[in-house]
Amino acid sequence: MYQINNQLMQLRRARSKFDQDKDVLLRSYIAQGIKLLYMDRKHYFSERSRDYAKIKEILEHISGEINGMVDEQPRMLVPSEDGFHYEKLSQEMADEITGFLNFITELPPPSYKIISKWRKSADIGMMRIPTLTFILYSTLEFKVPRYYSSKIDDYACISAAIIDILRESSGSPKVGEIGEKIGESFGGKINEELKNKYKKNIIEWERLGLLI
Repeated sequence: MYQINNQLMQLRRARSKFDQDKDVLLRSYIAQGIKLLYMDRKHYFSERSRDYAKIKEILEHISGEINGMVDEQPRMLVPSEDGFHYEKLSQEMADEITGFLNFITELPPPSYKIISKWRKSADIGMMRIPTLTFILYSTLEFKVPRYYSSKIDDYACISAAIIDILRESSGSPKVGEIGEKIGESFGGKINEELKNKYKKNIIEWERLGLLI
C-alpha cells in the first residue's frame, strides 16, 4: 500500500517536472499507467481487493490528466513503417488511450510464471508496453475467482480477438492450435460481436503503440 501511495505522489509531481515538454509528459502518464495499472498489479481490480481504492484513484488521475491535455495538443509518438511519426492528441485519441487504460485494469493481473520464451513487454517511444502474447497467456493462465466470474465471457472474447490478430499477422500453426483450444474451452461463450469490438480496439491500440 505504501508503494502505491508513493507512486501516486510521484504522478502528481510529473506535471511540474515535464511541464515544458508536453510530449514527454503525455508519454510519462501513459507509461506510468501501464506500469501501475497492469504490469505491477498483483490482484484483480475488485472492491474485494485491498488495493482497489488506490488503483481506482490512479486510473482516474491519469485518465483525467490525459483528457486535460487535449487542448494543449501534445504529440503522441506513433510507430509507422518508416519508424515513428507524431500525431497531435485529439479527444478521439485521448478516448482511445483512456479506454486502453481501463481495458488493462480490468484484465487479470499479469502472470509472470508463463514460459520465459514469450516476450512480456517491449520498449517503444520511451514506454514499456505489454505484448499481445503476454496478455493472452496471462488471461488464459489465471483461474478467475467466483466473485469475478462475470468477466469470463469478456476474457473469452479478448482471447479470441488476440488469436485472430496473431493468426492474421503471423500465420503460425501454433497460433492456430491455441485458437482452436480456446474455441473448445469457451464454446458458445464467445460472442462474435463483442470479439470483433475488442479486435477493432486492440488493432487501434497497436497502431498507437500501446500494445505490440
